[in-house]
Amino acid sequence: MKSRVECFLIEPTERAACKLRRYVSSSDPEHGKCSGPMGYHDASTPIGERALDPSVTDHFALIDRSQPPHDDPRWPTKCDGCGYVFRDEDHWQLFDEVIYVRRDTGAEMTLRTAPAGALWDCSWWPDKGPDGHHWCVKLPPGGPCDEWQIDGPSNDGGRWTRSGVAPRLTARPSILTSRYHGFLTDGVLEEC
Repeated sequence: MKSRVECFLIEPTERAACKLRRYVSSSDPEHGKCSGPMGYHDASTPIGERALDPSVTDHFALIDRSQPPHDDPRWPTKCDGCGYVFRDEDHWQLFDEVIYVRRDTGAEMTLRTAPAGALWDCSWWPDKGPDGHHWCVKLPPGGPCDEWQIDGPSNDGGRWTRSGVAPRLTARPSILTSRYHGFLTDGVLEEC
């Protein structure tokens, strides 16, 4: 059965979810490929929230803060996707993700945990659409790598044509990623 998902707006709050994160770059062949959704070894443990500085416009900028010691038991020890056991030389990161709020229901989420249909303005991207926004939507099935930049470059080097007012956007031609093929029409993602 083909999926049909209605889009909804999410907007950033002035709070971030803080996590202790371990990962191994996907370009490091010594560690093997991960079968999980990220394609590389990755795991994180939530440790709380912090307030964001409202003057900072790049919500992905990580603030340099001291990490807990590496013997802290809250650090992940295994990859969430495949069970790879992290080594001491693998990356250790105090990681922040902006908390977004769903405009119509008040539900909170991060971009990583947002379900299919979540639509947000990537205000930090330099390329803007006709309304001055750079819209991005979470495609089905809704995993952490299922983001599509409506106002980004298309596979053929051109751009999608976008019309409408968010969240009721229409984009052409069709969307084609490694995990999804469909259309965005009047705010609805419909699988081909």
